[in-house]
Amino acid sequence: MLLAPHHDGSSLYVDDLTPSLGSEVTVRLRIPHAQHAADVWVRVVTDREPRWVQAKLDRSDAWESWWYARVRVH
Repeated sequence: MLLAPHHDGSSLYVDDLTPSLGSEVTVRLRIPHAQHAADVWVRVVTDREPRWVQAKLDRSDAWESWWYARVRVH
């Protein structure tokens, strides 16, 4: 598990745990360097149609990188 990408829906990974419909939230993902991630994409579904939002690198240390993406609540 320590070598897998991680997002658990907690306040560490989502900036607003009770968003309103139509608002945007920031979601974060922690990705160990062992995964060699150059690009990270977040899959969201709107009206049963999947779409992808490219995440941006937030910060990195010796073990992992943190990525974030802004997504609209539907």
